[in-house]
Amino acid sequence: MSSSTAREGQLSIELVPLVAIAASVLIVFITILAGRFSSVNQEQEQQGLHVAVDRLHDEIRIAATVHDGYVREFTLPATAGGRPYSITIINEHVIRANTSTYEASTTTFNVTGQPAAGENIIRKDNGAIDLN
Repeated sequence: MSSSTAREGQLSIELVPLVAIAASVLIVFITILAGRFSSVNQEQEQQGLHVAVDRLHDEIRIAATVHDGYVREFTLPATAGGRPYSITIINEHVIRANTSTYEASTTTFNVTGQPAAGENIIRKDNGAIDLN
């Protein structure tokens, strides 16, 4: 065997561990990034639910403090952190919003009707607050 062939063989043998180490570092880096992106998405989803609940609560609170005949259109976010969600009034005084994985809720003044993601109308007549 010539010395150049032996040298090429030795280079190949030395290169294999370096490629394996580089691949391992890359896999660890990608795994860390994927976990971070997942965490950010979860935080945005939870925050989106809280925004929807808080916005609806504020609209109901305003309607409760103003005079009869009050009518206002308002918009709830279309998504919670990019994910579809539902928002409901339970027993006329609990606001509950949820996605398939998270939930947010709060109590509020008595209100009838049901909110929806997107456009909503709130009214106050004879002291009663009504949605949509």
